[in-house]
Amino acid sequence: RRGGHGKICGAIASGGGAEQYHANKKYEEAVAEAVEECADDTEGQTCYICMDGDAEEGLVRMCACRGAAGFAHVSCLAKQ
Repeated sequence: RRGGHGKICGAIASGGGAEQYHANKKYEEAVAEAVEECADDTEGQTCYICMDGDAEEGLVRMCACRGAAGFAHVSCLAKQ
């Protein structure tokens, strides 16, 4: 039996251990915050990497440049 933390122990164990679990959680929080902050700027734009603008994951602006070339999904950036 794993500690008395309910379902969290199973999630941590299946997520690669405590360090990886917490890193993934922080990553998801950071992505959500970045997408929310960029929502107005990225509306109607397309990811310059995968060329998909309809994905569920929101876009972020990579720089302060003007124009449509600076938008991407965080997951696409992470793969680069």
